[in-house]
This record gives sequence, C-alpha cells and structure tokens, in this order.
Amino acid sequence: MNSIEKQAGQQLIDAAKKDMCIRAELLESGELMKAIYHPRMEKCHIENAAILEKFLDAYGWPAPSTWSNEVHDAAWLIGIHSVGQPNILKRVFYFIEKLWQAKEVDGGNYARLYDRIALYEGRPQKYGTQLWASIKGWYAPDLENPEKVDEYRRSVNLSRLHDWIKEASEGDFNGYTQDDQSPHDEKFIAWLTSCGWRK
Repeated sequence: MNSIEKQAGQQLIDAAKKDMCIRAELLESGELMKAIYHPRMEKCHIENAAILEKFLDAYGWPAPSTWSNEVHDAAWLIGIHSVGQPNILKRVFYFIEKLWQAKEVDGGNYARLYDRIALYEGRPQKYGTQLWASIKGWYAPDLENPEKVDEYRRSVNLSRLHDWIKEASEGDFNGYTQDDQSPHDEKFIAWLTSCGWRK
C-alpha cells in the first residue's frame, strides 16, 4: 500500500472518529434525541459521505484483507450513517453483501444495512437490528416475521432480539424518551421523501 492509499484510509478513520465524537457530545448535552436529525450530526454525515464516495470511486470497498479492519470498519460506519443519501447507503450495502457472501465479513453488518434500507423504503425489517426509542425503552418496529426473527438473526451470527435490546439498553443511551418514536412518524416520512427514499 502506497502513501496515498494510506492517507486515504486514514481519512476514513478520522472521519469515523469525528462522527462518534459529535454523537457523544450531543448525547452528553441531551441534544441528540431532541430532533429527528440534529443539524450538526447531519452536516457531519454529509461531509463524511462525500469522503467515502470519493474513496469508493478511487479504490472500491476497503476489504479487511487488503486495507485492515480499522479502515473497513470506518468505511462501514460512515456508510450506514449516510442516511440522507440513498445512493451511497445502497452502494455500501452492495459491497457488504458481496463480502458477506464471500465470508470475508460478519453477517451482522450486512443485516444492519439490509434492515435500515428496508425501513427507509417502507418495508419491514428482517433481522430486527434497527431499534427505536420509546417511553418503554428500545423496541424493534415493523418486523417481517416476529416468530422467525431470532432464526434470521442466528443465520447472520447475531444474538437473540431480546438480548440485543437488553444490550442496547445498557449502552450510552437506554432508549427511553418522553414520546414514542416510530418509522411511521409523519415528520420522519417527510424527511425520507425529501431525501429520495420514498416517492
């Protein structure tokens, strides 16, 4: 790997760290959950998506075997946070799906992308990876098949949905809000439409 490629990989790593730093600051101040999409977080995601897109155009996807796990993980984080840019998120999904099929990456990242795109397009999620906050804490909305969700999760090496919700509840945000959040919220759907996810 030459110096230009190393610099490109480091740029992805730095961009992902910036994303997580801003998220932590907004979470600490209590601002993160006050808006559907905090302007500061949105700005970061848009800027990072542009960095990722430029990288993909030049090098393709940074597979762990050729770029390192750190660069791959940074690219994946930037990709799944490109929520306002359907073309980029779907492009990332295409790469990750191929790597998962080749058994080069864990199925969990594939499942998270699959579910996020499904919900944004108005379809049910299959693996229950996308959790939403509510007055009762985290929950997984719009499951394709609630009876089989744990079976689907096992197929991509994910823990049971109950355990995933418990793990998320013990993280930096417990999922409790004053009002239930929903993928069917009118403001959220309007935002999805404005981004091109819905017609």
